[in-house]
Amino acid sequence: MQPVKIATWSQVPDREPVGALVDGVDLVIVRFDDNHSVLYGRCLHRGALMCDGRVEDDNLICGLHGWDYVFHTGVSSYGNAERLTKFSSWVDDDDLFVDAGEIAAWSKEHPQPFDRDAYQGAYQDPHGDTAEPLVGLIRRLANERLDYLGHHGPITSMGVERDLLPKWEDIQFVTAQLAGQPQPDDMAIGTDVVIGPNADKPLLVEIPLLVSDISFGALSQEAKVALARGAELAGTGICSGEGECSPRKRPRALGISMSWLAGCSVGRSTRSRMPRSSTSNSARAPRPAPGVTGGLRTHTDFDKALVLGADAVAVSNSAMQAIGCLGMWET
Repeated sequence: MQPVKIATWSQVPDREPVGALVDGVDLVIVRFDDNHSVLYGRCLHRGALMCDGRVEDDNLICGLHGWDYVFHTGVSSYGNAERLTKFSSWVDDDDLFVDAGEIAAWSKEHPQPFDRDAYQGAYQDPHGDTAEPLVGLIRRLANERLDYLGHHGPITSMGVERDLLPKWEDIQFVTAQLAGQPQPDDMAIGTDVVIGPNADKPLLVEIPLLVSDISFGALSQEAKVALARGAELAGTGICSGEGECSPRKRPRALGISMSWLAGCSVGRSTRSRMPRSSTSNSARAPRPAPGVTGGLRTHTDFDKALVLGADAVAVSNSAMQAIGCLGMWET
């Protein structure tokens, strides 16, 4: 046996976790009345320090994600297979001891991944989690900066597969970041948008979605007419790509051609080429607005556009697939 002092008993508060470190192994001390437990000091979920947690009833609860362990035994009430190892410990006079030999033997079987000399080394995420898959990358960027990636970060040439692209759902939107503050639940909100409010013939659409497609010639006349009719029935308009507009489509989309709106080019917003737009909203008067944006690929791109202040967004790929077209532009 190799006794090593880890705390002064009279200074250990009742039912408040206290941390200790022996041979590179984190411990957590829980005193309850005149008794105590010394447990392995890392949560089995993500490796958080249990001394940063709290005690509720008979449970020691992790302060990060709420995992609980009965402090008498280290066994979780939620799942008995989850257990913090309990180490031998005793009080001699006013000193609290553990057996360093026991802890060293345990450490050989359970090597610790925490390098305290490294940046945030005591706060590694040894297991990772699908709910937060980018923690490792964030830590590496914080530690190594862009030295191993280059100034622009992880980029590659054209033709990146969709599942490798950054996704906007990786970003959590905070209410204060919205371009317009949300209204109370009982407030009536209008969804209509005026395209070109200063034009001689502004276009009023009932919903903030425009149907954007490829110019006549790239799509057949039947496809163009089908999209125009669908847009009219939905209460919105058509935004043709650069190029010719079908004569049969021109009277559609609320009686006005929108080929002048310019097409949604792959991967870029056409905002700089768009007329200004405004929205009517019962909670506020119409106002000049950032306009209509395109070049959107996924549903979260639309979230991004609206959060950043777009009054309307243009969809094309989904609309063309709905009428049976496949392998279209990535917009």
